[in-house]
Amino acid sequence: MPEKVSIDTISTENCFDMKNNTLSPEDFLLDLGALVNIDSGRGAPEGATLVGSVLAEPLVKRSWLIERHNLSPDIGNA
Repeated sequence: MPEKVSIDTISTENCFDMKNNTLSPEDFLLDLGALVNIDSGRGAPEGATLVGSVLAEPLVKRSWLIERHNLSPDIGNA
């Protein structure tokens, strides 16, 4: 069973060069590996919420407005 992943474990800031708006493939693959190991399936709303937070983080840092929705207690915030 994969170890529990928290938003602190995944650092999307590492894979994005904010100055040049480029992506480091090595760091991206490390973060992607951690992201896919989050239990976010049916009945894991904490994991689904965490995945949404991880994916939203680099966009928010680029001044995007992200609107989250609580779809149901079984799904989490999307």
